Amino acid sequence: MDREYSFRAALKVAGLLVIMMMALSMSGCAFFNRENTPTLNWVEDTLWPNDTTARVAVFPLVFPAGLLAVSVDAFVIHSASVVGDAGSDTGDALWDDMKWDERYMTESALLPWRSITTPIVFTGDFIGRAWFNIPKRIDEEKAETEQKQHEEQAERWIEEGEQLLKDLRPSDALDHFLKTPDYPVPEPVQARMARAVVEAAIRCGRTHELESFRFNRYGALLERYYPGEIAHWLNEMGQSDNPIVRWGIYEFTADFSKNHQQRLEATQKALHDPNPVVRQRMLLFLDVRQRDGICVDSIPEVERIAQKDSEPMNQIVAEQLLRDLRR
Repeated sequence: MDREYSFRAALKVAGLLVIMMMALSMSGCAFFNRENTPTLNWVEDTLWPNDTTARVAVFPLVFPAGLLAVSVDAFVIHSASVVGDAGSDTGDALWDDMKWDERYMTESALLPWRSITTPIVFTGDFIGRAWFNIPKRIDEEKAETEQKQHEEQAERWIEEGEQLLKDLRPSDALDHFLKTPDYPVPEPVQARMARAVVEAAIRCGRTHELESFRFNRYGALLERYYPGEIAHWLNEMGQSDNPIVRWGIYEFTADFSKNHQQRLEATQKALHDPNPVVRQRMLLFLDVRQRDGICVDSIPEVERIAQKDSEPMNQIVAEQLLRDLRR
C-alpha cells in the first residue's frame, strides 16, 4: 500500500514536470500576450506617437524606454504575478494530498523527499510561468466554472426536450432540439441529444428535417452515435404499430447509416411494409437518390411493387422509377 502510494506520488510530480516541459516547448512567449506587459503597454500608448515622422524623431528616446519597460515587466511585474501560481502548483503536486491519519509512516518517510523536491518543482514551474504564456490559475478556475455552468445549462435544456417527448409532444420536442445551444454541450449530454432529436423526428414524421440538423454545429452527432446507441434504440422501436414511426426508422437508417447492408435492409423492409403509404414514401425516397447503390440493389423489390402492389398509385410510381433507373 505504501509503496503504491509512493509510486503514485512520484508519477504525479513527473506528470507536472512533463506538463512544464511541454509548456516550455510549445507555448508562446509570455510577452506576446499584452496582459503580461502592462509597463510596455503604457509606454506604447503614452510615448509612441501616431504620426510616422514623429515616430522617427522620438525613436532614439522611446526605444531605451521600451527596453526598460520590457525588463520591468519580465523581471518584476509579471514574475511577481506568477509566484503565487507556482506555489499553488507545487502545493498541489507535493503537499495537498497528505493523509496523516491513514498513512502516518509513509507521510513521515516522504517528508525529506517532498522538502528536497519542492524548490526544484517550484523553480521549474516559476520559470515556465514567467517566460511562457501559460494560463493563470484564476483563468483555469474561471474556465472550469464556465464549463460547469454550461453543463448545468445543457442538462436543463436536454431535460426540457425529453419532457416534451414524455408529454407526447414530439413536434415541439423536435423544434426544441433543432434550436441548438450557442454554448458547448458536454459529451455525456451529446449522446442523449443525438438520440432525443432522432426520436422526436421519427415520432412526429419529420425525419427529413434532420438534414438541416446535419449542418449545424452538432450535426456530426448523428453519424458519431449511429450505429451504436441510436441503432440499438431503433431496433427496439422497429416493431411499432405506428406507420409514421416505422417510416421514420426506415428513412433515418437508409439516409444516415454508413453500412450499405443496413441501408438496403431498411429499404427492403419499407418496400414490404403493410402500410401502402410507407411503401410509396420509400419509392419516392429512392426516386431522388437514383445514383445511390441501394436503388440498383432494390430493383427486384421495385419490380414486385410495379406488378403486384395492392395500390395502383404505388404501381405507377414504381414503374416510373424503374424506367428512370434503366435509362
